[in-house]
Amino acid sequence: TYRAEGDCLLLEAQTSATPMSQFELDRPLLQDILRDRIDLVQAGDSLAARVALTRRPQFDHDPAYPAMSLRPLLYFAGYPLVVEERLVGVFALYRDRPISDEIHDVLGWIANAIAVGIDRTQARQELTSRREALLFQLASKIRKSLELPTILQAAVDGIRTLLQTDRCLFAWYCEGEPPTWETITESRAPDLPSLLGRLPVSLPEENMDLERL
Repeated sequence: TYRAEGDCLLLEAQTSATPMSQFELDRPLLQDILRDRIDLVQAGDSLAARVALTRRPQFDHDPAYPAMSLRPLLYFAGYPLVVEERLVGVFALYRDRPISDEIHDVLGWIANAIAVGIDRTQARQELTSRREALLFQLASKIRKSLELPTILQAAVDGIRTLLQTDRCLFAWYCEGEPPTWETITESRAPDLPSLLGRLPVSLPEENMDLERL
């Protein structure tokens, strides 16, 4: 997967139908693919880095061993994992037989599916991390102040930042005729009108203030 903070690729997972002990791991192509970290700033001749930097599939074979060698050629196919023009990683395959066009097509489809899956997982992890940070901040606020307005303001500010919404508010439901919502705390974008105060639970359509609601 790609790590923007280090501008590098990190090896997250690998598998092989052949035990790794049966491969000659001194082969340059395998040494490139199986590195734990590939620096994109100093990529050198790395095929995996080339895939990431060009964001285009790359196909090659190990040039160190000709077809007549006792050791067969090693073929490589690498695909960039991109979601909405954002690089999330590289998917690479190597085998000791040529890779057909049909296999290339299937691998391209698989790479797209993997990219979406990684992006969703990372987004979920980021949201979980931010949510835990918000809970920690709220707990700290509660320890420092038992004033309800202070706690509620910290809550709506934190939730709005976490969810990246235009507005977040806290309102009491007030029974009566008619029932109303009483908004006592809000966090909003500067260009939005305030909703502090009381509002009917339901409004006739012809009187609905769309700008406020």
